[in-house]
Amino acid sequence: RMLKQNGGHVERRADKHDDSGDAAGKCGGANNDAGSPGCGSDDVYGLPSSSSSDENDDAPGEANDEDIAPQTVVLNIENFSKEQRKKVHSVETQCGQVKWRIMVFPKGIAADVPAVSVFVEISNAAELAPGWQVPAFFRLEVVHNDNTALSVRKETEHTYTNLEQDWGFKEVIRFNELKHYLKDDTLTITVTFELLQFSISCCKVSENYDSRKATGYVGLLNQGATCYMNSLLQALYHTPALRAAVFSIPTTEKDDPTKNMSLALQRVFFNLKYGAAAVATKELTKSFGWDANDSFTQHDVQEFNRVLGSKLEEKMKGTPVDGTIQKLFSGKIRNFIKCTHVKYESYRDEEFYDLSLTVKGCKDIYASFDKYMEEELLQGSNRYQAEGFGLQEAKKGCAFLKFPPVLHLQLKRFEFDFERNTQIKVNDQFEFPAELDLDPYLDKDADRSFPNIYQLHAVLVHAGTDVHSGHYYAFIRPTKHNHWFCMNDETVQHASPKEVIRDNFGVGSAKEPYDPFAVHPKHFASAYMLVYFRKVDLDNIAFHMRSSSIPEHLKERFRQERKLCQQQEREKKEAHLYALVRTVTEADLAAHTGLDLVNFDSVRMSFKVKRSLQINNVKNAVAAELHLPVSRVRLRKWRSRTNGTVRPDTVLGEEQEVTDLEKYLSFKWGHVFFVEVTEGPRFLHPADADDHLIFLKYFDVQKQSPRYVGKAYLHRSNKVASLLPLMRRLAGLPSDEQLLVFEEIRATMIDAVPLSSTAKAADLATGDILVFQKLPNNSLQLPTAEEYFLFQHNAVSVRFRPAPDAPPRSPAYPSLSMRLHRCSQPADLLDELCKTVGADPACTRLSVRSDFSGNLEVLKPNFALKNQDILFYEVFGVPIAELETKRVLQVTWLNTDTTAATRHVLYVPRSGTFREVVEQLQPLHPLPQGAEYQLFELANRNSRIRMEIAPNDSLERYTGGVNLCAQEKPQAELRMSKSSVRVQVVHLQVANHTAELFGTPFFIVVKKGCRMVVVKKAAVERLCLVEKDVAGWQLAIYRCRDCSVKFVHEDEILADIGETEAVALCHQNPVKPVCKEKALRITG
Repeated sequence: RMLKQNGGHVERRADKHDDSGDAAGKCGGANNDAGSPGCGSDDVYGLPSSSSSDENDDAPGEANDEDIAPQTVVLNIENFSKEQRKKVHSVETQCGQVKWRIMVFPKGIAADVPAVSVFVEISNAAELAPGWQVPAFFRLEVVHNDNTALSVRKETEHTYTNLEQDWGFKEVIRFNELKHYLKDDTLTITVTFELLQFSISCCKVSENYDSRKATGYVGLLNQGATCYMNSLLQALYHTPALRAAVFSIPTTEKDDPTKNMSLALQRVFFNLKYGAAAVATKELTKSFGWDANDSFTQHDVQEFNRVLGSKLEEKMKGTPVDGTIQKLFSGKIRNFIKCTHVKYESYRDEEFYDLSLTVKGCKDIYASFDKYMEEELLQGSNRYQAEGFGLQEAKKGCAFLKFPPVLHLQLKRFEFDFERNTQIKVNDQFEFPAELDLDPYLDKDADRSFPNIYQLHAVLVHAGTDVHSGHYYAFIRPTKHNHWFCMNDETVQHASPKEVIRDNFGVGSAKEPYDPFAVHPKHFASAYMLVYFRKVDLDNIAFHMRSSSIPEHLKERFRQERKLCQQQEREKKEAHLYALVRTVTEADLAAHTGLDLVNFDSVRMSFKVKRSLQINNVKNAVAAELHLPVSRVRLRKWRSRTNGTVRPDTVLGEEQEVTDLEKYLSFKWGHVFFVEVTEGPRFLHPADADDHLIFLKYFDVQKQSPRYVGKAYLHRSNKVASLLPLMRRLAGLPSDEQLLVFEEIRATMIDAVPLSSTAKAADLATGDILVFQKLPNNSLQLPTAEEYFLFQHNAVSVRFRPAPDAPPRSPAYPSLSMRLHRCSQPADLLDELCKTVGADPACTRLSVRSDFSGNLEVLKPNFALKNQDILFYEVFGVPIAELETKRVLQVTWLNTDTTAATRHVLYVPRSGTFREVVEQLQPLHPLPQGAEYQLFELANRNSRIRMEIAPNDSLERYTGGVNLCAQEKPQAELRMSKSSVRVQVVHLQVANHTAELFGTPFFIVVKKGCRMVVVKKAAVERLCLVEKDVAGWQLAIYRCRDCSVKFVHEDEILADIGETEAVALCHQNPVKPVCKEKALRITG
């Protein structure tokens, strides 16, 4: 039951949808700042590294393994194409004590993913006990109407908690594929849900469980999918020799823990030793250079261990702990080749920092070491080139010269299945002992002065069905004593030896391979990494590390951080006693552009004061901040008007200044006051009800920009014209400049004010805004302030992007954003865009992505703009009107070594032949006399030739779009004889455990019945490479119909190759690797 590549592979959702409450997930809630120490009220500094690790060896109770039958629910959503609901639920179904239901988002949950989203939700969370955790497995299926092999099948495991009450997949069926899954406009989704019974007691803890008090240790918070990192960090932290070296890496007070990995790791280790609660790792991952996506990606633990170790080794260079990584983890292995018939031997010694041991087919760890050291016989065509003896039969093998004090063993629990074209988990039973004897595997030249007997120190476990899903945790013995603990993210509990060892051997055997599609999957928890300490080195590795070993500057720094965190907690608890006061000055008004006086969130001067404080205290604080005497400052309160605006109002006199702050009206921005400052020793304008404080703005007609220029006092009986001299002076205008004056009320209420009217007649009052400008220039788009503000009110931000399949152009058309009127017609949008990018409107087409299908659709005449709309545009080489009679072809011209040289956009008649294409290529790529053009269509992401196209082939039969290639026909094909055969060659690689085609395919001509080595040689010559460039490349036969791969030896005879088959070059180091996820890196 193989799942298709994009239809049923196991996924794990990496993000919460926007309707799921707190998105903190497994990170412990939003109150845990990135990397901050625990902020509990108890001071835990000086706490021993384990308050109970030498006591209380009682094993936890065994988990109940009684099975609860899986439940299946079928949800039918009728009239799906007309469905308007944001989400659709199925009926509730009882499974044990849990009620669950399907939750479908018909329109999806992410704007950038046009697909139906499906989740499974725990619906009775409020009825469950505090701190509940529900480990569960579910599988969903949506049947394809025409081909059941294309049905969507997805499955995952997840531990539901109060913070994560739903889990699922945001991309189940893309909108443009929905028609294949709708039957009579009904979408049918089938979900099977099952509770999983883990044998790990730490999955069942109460909400008030305290790991530090219960065990003496604390855990690490999970950022989303960092459980793999948490398990390894715990194993490294509980290697005291490494921990001491990490604390000895030099850091300074100026170092930023989000940019310095050493300091961030020191902080994590310090909090693991002294913190009261689970430790955050966000600062550590930021120091790695990771973003949020990395925190939701489960990387390979072995790769992470190697990259982290390499980075630590780099940080330790030139310090007193230089070489610690090598001393602790480095072993040495000898690779040898011995000729069987002559006296010749070659060997090479190499360092290793971990060993990868085979699980499949091996009963236990000793059988895996035996397989690791098996000798390979080099014979036949694979004979060894011995210097001075030529090709000789030989034995190739290895032996260990030295094992490290700390031995990391990676168990190969995941392997690539070429039949399924995916990675599967090997959950076969694989035994490992508590004590490991490796002396039998030492070379005869190795140092045997001490026994290489190892004691098990840590078992890192993966529970789940796939490498990119499931859960990681660790069992660790922190000291030399036989006291084990399960460290499962933020929870630490005691564990029994059975839970540590026997329960993590895996299940089944090689005869009963693990089936990820079994009806009743359970207990897929097995060890994937083992850490052993050499017993003779225990005193140097697992010593008790005292606080005096930690540099004083680190202890002081982390203590101060803890005090700051506790202070922030206190402030949070006392927040209701304080009020935020914002004081607006004329500097704030001058910095504001646009409508109204100020954006309160941008006010520069604000105070946090007690609510019981009097107004005069605020006034004194403002005067001190402005370095002015109190007599030169007065405050005005802001008042909400009936027209919806908020403006400064009356002056606060001496009686009001002795009033408590909490008695004054508070806005959503806090308590707001306007600060008036006089230039002289006292105010020339008393707080008279007949003197109105008017704010003045100047609208620059040429720059199309309003700005605040000052304030004025206007008596109710004075005319507006009396302000003209002041307006001209403030705006820097000539004294005889004629002006228009408007009152700014709201964007839709910009009223012209007659200059001859009085303040009373114009209905002006304190806090009003007058906008003045020069006489309008009608050649401008917005000649008056009234039109400007009205446009700004109706303007929306529109983003233009080149269409994904737009014809290429050099230089490329840009992505840009413009503010346009919301009532703009498609023709207006097109004109504005073309003016900006310099394109011809007649050759440009606008389109928008459909909310339902996800495809681009040409803008319709009744299209209505919305804010932040994204429009796509294409610029063609011919007018749009002519496109109906033309076919647009994108043709890539290939060099003789098959590399892409140039891409052309050709416009050819719809009813013509491909000779039209050849004729347009001739002036672009002229060929010598006697040469021919060759056209062919590519498939599989342009990595396989689908068909060759003859010049006389009709264009009407061709349905391709962007995968047409052209080249000069190779001379070998022109001179082909009947004894020769033309063979297609493709490039193949195995990347991220998936076999994929990449690069540009090509044809070669070889003799019929030749050996594959001749085929390889011809392909290398066609690529203009030499033999050393292709060392390690393998040959295979690739079948295009089922994408299957069959590897062949170079000595084999080339069989008859059909049109649907090709010879594949399997690259050891691909020229252009295809990766589905970013390579793991640490930059800090």
